[in-house]
Parts: sequence; structure tokens; C-alpha cells
Amino acid sequence: MRKPKVICLLMVILMAAALAAIGCESGSSSGGKTGGGNGGYGADQSYVIRACQANMRTLEMSAQAYFASTSQWPHSLNDLVPSYVRAQSLQCPAGGNYNFRITNDQLIIVCPNGHTL
Repeated sequence: MRKPKVICLLMVILMAAALAAIGCESGSSSGGKTGGGNGGYGADQSYVIRACQANMRTLEMSAQAYFASTSQWPHSLNDLVPSYVRAQSLQCPAGGNYNFRITNDQLIIVCPNGHTL
């Protein structure tokens, strides 16, 4: 009975890693863009929002993988580093660190800039 849980956990981790790679790759360079108040991304706000949403999905899946392996939610998102996510995924591309809340036994990632999934 243990194998299906392990396979499911591995699938979640692989999906989180893939989303993290997409988020990190797309957020790794500002391309020389300038602008105030949105992390130097200039007028391309949709890029920032998409990168933020990818980070938020990665954090949610990583927290679910953490829960699957420990039977509890992380005390902070830092508990997910480095086993589940890279430290860069803890920050919105527009600036600021993500937070979370638990509602009805479900962990919800909260962006400091108000971006939503």
C-alpha cells in the first residue's frame, strides 16, 4: 500500500520542480527593462503576474508534498527550502516574500503584491 503514496509524492515533486524551473527561468533576467514599483519589469506587467502565479503554484504543490511526507503543513515557507523548492521561489518577481494561510485544512499561498491564481 505504500508504493502508490510514494509514486504520487514523486509526481508532485516532479511537477513542482518543472514549475519552479519555468518560474526561475522566466524570472531570472529583467532584460534591461526599467520601471518603478514592479521589480524593474517595466510595462510588461503580465509577465510579472505569470511568473508570480507559476511561483505560487510551485509553492502550493511543494507544501502539499511536504504535507504528504510529514503529515503536517510547514510552519513557514522556509521549511520547504531546499528539499522542495529553491529559495528564489519564495519571492514574487515584483518584490516581497510570499506568505500562506491555512483554510479548511488547505494551504493557500498569498502574494505580497495581491497577485492571485
